[in-house]
Amino acid sequence: MPLSPLQSVFLKLKRAEHHRQTLDAQASEFFGHEPERVVAKRDEKRQWTPFLREPLPPDWPGIAGDCLQNLRSALEHIPWACALRATDSPPESVTFPIRNDSHAWDSWAGKKSVKAARAVIGEDAWTILHDVQPYKNGNVNLQLEPLWMLNELARLDRHQTLHLALVTPTTTRMSAQPLPLRGNIVTGRDSRPDWPRFATPVFDDPELAGSVKINDTQIRTYPQVVFMLCLGPNQSFNAPVALFENLEIIETYLRQLIVPRFQNLFR
Repeated sequence: MPLSPLQSVFLKLKRAEHHRQTLDAQASEFFGHEPERVVAKRDEKRQWTPFLREPLPPDWPGIAGDCLQNLRSALEHIPWACALRATDSPPESVTFPIRNDSHAWDSWAGKKSVKAARAVIGEDAWTILHDVQPYKNGNVNLQLEPLWMLNELARLDRHQTLHLALVTPTTTRMSAQPLPLRGNIVTGRDSRPDWPRFATPVFDDPELAGSVKINDTQIRTYPQVVFMLCLGPNQSFNAPVALFENLEIIETYLRQLIVPRFQNLFR
């Protein structure tokens, strides 16, 4: 059975998935390990915040970076495969550009070397490259657009160590069930996809501990402080970037919305 022209793209995506799942498993093990590695404390504003009792593993930024670089490389393999339809030796200018506005796109597309690449990859592939640019993705906040986010995170990783931190997106939430703890951390996905991956309980807090009455039944409540593992703000992002959620979002976006459009060109 002949290999798919985009075989190398799928291999890169598979490798990115491996790195993401490795980081996911290591984070669950780290946060769920005894003794307690995260505790909830009140800060000076009387808000609950998670604090680490020991540093995050130093190899996590490298694993996250490996995932990002494989995702970015998967994109680069796409126009190269398209160019191989016309020649066995595509020019080095064949690439998968990611531009944040029409001016940046036009400036890049007007270069002589890029015009040569356009002729080789074909107008069908060129049209798709243009259509999937971040600035053409409706009114989406650019910092939340998957391709732009991937490009910026991969660029940052190539030049510096990614800074990981814990972030509390909300103060507390209540549960009617005791938390299924590993160590003092809840791991795994919630029924609501927008909720963070980890939570730690607040023990014996007089302001939060209590109960609620539902259908004439008094139910004890269990307060929790929720938190995410994030990439800290930097020159590209003015807010923390949720690590696990966005690595998965980017990978899914490539698998379901980008690669299939180019795959149709080979049928």
